[in-house]
Amino acid sequence: VSATRTPQSITAVPGSVTVIMRQEIEIQTALTATRDLGEMLPKLVPGLAVGSQSMDSYSQTLRGRAVSILIDGVPQSVNPTNFRDFMRIDPSAIERIEVIRGATAIYGEGATGGIINIITRKAAKGETHYTTDVGANVSTTHAGDSLGGNIAQYISGKGDGFDYTVNAAISQTGGLFDAEGDRTMPGADDIGSFADSKTLTLLGKIGWDIGNQRVALSANHYGFEQDSSYTPDPASGADK
Repeated sequence: VSATRTPQSITAVPGSVTVIMRQEIEIQTALTATRDLGEMLPKLVPGLAVGSQSMDSYSQTLRGRAVSILIDGVPQSVNPTNFRDFMRIDPSAIERIEVIRGATAIYGEGATGGIINIITRKAAKGETHYTTDVGANVSTTHAGDSLGGNIAQYISGKGDGFDYTVNAAISQTGGLFDAEGDRTMPGADDIGSFADSKTLTLLGKIGWDIGNQRVALSANHYGFEQDSSYTPDPASGADK
C-alpha cells in the first residue's frame, strides 16, 4: 500500500484497506456504459456510495464521509466539494487502486472518510510495448440514440535506467436511459448526466533510476465536451 506515503504491507496498516487490481478494473470497464470510475468503484469498494451517473461526486462518500482522490499520490482537489476527480484518468491507464478507510490529513484536507489512490501503469520491461483497447456500447431499446464507443492506446518502454509510458484515450457516450426507458437528462450547470458527451484523456510519464533513487515526471490532461439536444425544463417541471 503506497497511499501512506511510505510503502507498507496491508497487514501493517492500522485500518481497512481494499486493493483493486487491473483485471477487476478491466471487467468493470467492459460492463459499464461510461468509463467513469465513480460508477465502477462502488461495485468493488465496500462503503463507497453509489455514483449518480452525473458529472459531480458530491454524494460519493466513503462510509458517509468525504474522500480524497489521488493519482500516483497527487491530490486532485484541495476542496472536498470539487467534482470530476474520478473522470481525470481513463481506466486503461490504471494499474491498481488502493482504498484506505479512516480520517487522515496526510495529504491535506478532504479525507475525513479515507483516501482513494489511483496508481497508473508502469512501463513494461524490454522493447517498446503497445496495447490498443477498442470498445462500443449501445442500448438494445434505444440503439439509434445510445450508441457510444472508445479507443485507448497505451505505449511503454524501458531501457537501462530509463523508462516511459504514454496513454491516450477518447470516448464517446451516447444517450443514457433509466430502467423504464426514459432518457436521463444531461442537465444544466454541468451537474447532469454524461449523456451525449466526448472525453479525452492524455497521460505521459518519464522515469530515471539514479542509484537507489528514482526520479519521475508525469503530466495528465483531461478534456470533456457535451453537446445534447435535451435538457430539463424547470419552468414546466417536465423533461424536454
